[in-house]
Amino acid sequence: MDVLREIDEKLEELNEAKEEFEKLNREAQAEIERVKAAYSPRLSQLDERIKSLDESIKKILKDNKLKLFKDTDALEFEHGSVFYRVKMAVHRARGVLEKLRELGLKEAIKVVEHVRWDVIEGWDDEKLEMIGTRRKKKESFEYELK
Repeated sequence: MDVLREIDEKLEELNEAKEEFEKLNREAQAEIERVKAAYSPRLSQLDERIKSLDESIKKILKDNKLKLFKDTDALEFEHGSVFYRVKMAVHRARGVLEKLRELGLKEAIKVVEHVRWDVIEGWDDEKLEMIGTRRKKKESFEYELK
């Protein structure tokens, strides 16, 4: 039958295509690994340098925040900008889980009984005090490259 022969031919083509695909894929993976290995040392060096510079910039900003950000929260430079941000965040005090249970505030407790800080973040200060915590100032320093 012609249909059976056509199916067999397509099966043969499929096998050949799959074998070629697998061979080409193995070659590509080997080439990718070779390229990764060639670039890895320099990429690691640059990654460490970036982390070091990031920490250095943030330390300088923190150490000089009163002087730098006295009248502004952003400074523009030729090569980028720096920002001073302050946000109020809920202090994650000990014993909050027990207080939540005691007060029946189940919406802030995960089923696995972890404190749902995302819920507590939205509470007012009076409710925070009821569970033994409070808001505290949380500072961060950021930068943007041009």
